[in-house]
Amino acid sequence: MINSDDKTNIGNPYPDFTYGLNLSAAYKNFDFNCFITGVAGNDIYNANTFDLKGMNRLFNASTDVLDRANVVNGVVTNPSATLPRAQGADINWSSANQRYIEDGSFTRLKNIALGYTLSGDAFKSYFSKARFYVSGQNLITITNYSGLDPEIARADANANSAGIDLGRYPQPKSVIFGIDVTF
Repeated sequence: MINSDDKTNIGNPYPDFTYGLNLSAAYKNFDFNCFITGVAGNDIYNANTFDLKGMNRLFNASTDVLDRANVVNGVVTNPSATLPRAQGADINWSSANQRYIEDGSFTRLKNIALGYTLSGDAFKSYFSKARFYVSGQNLITITNYSGLDPEIARADANANSAGIDLGRYPQPKSVIFGIDVTF
């Protein structure tokens, strides 16, 4: 018999290792900056997968549940299925369990910028220098996490909600072109 005595705490939302790398370089009138960050060794409870594949309700499910295990006369008709059969609310995998725990490790190119500075006597009457640049934020994320963004915050102020992904909007990717003018 499996009951509440069989429950155990699994997963750890806190990374074993947090890292960052900031590279800056300049050559003649060009400048470059790159910031990479990441974590390793943390786990994320993917509540989105639970909601979409747990089959604990009869609406808003992922199309993946169409390939769930099917049982006819006590025999599984598709043994290669990766999702359990649907049995209704809070039965057979539809409660919180290790099926929804994923590795939250990631590496992200957080910021990258390339600039070129114009200066000299030709523009002296208008400005002392002008820097043209292009920068990008959150352009590349390397992770095995299946959710929208492995860099999640707490679900609320409760310390027990660390490492739970409730489907918050991911950090946006952006590319910015600009001009800095010094008068």
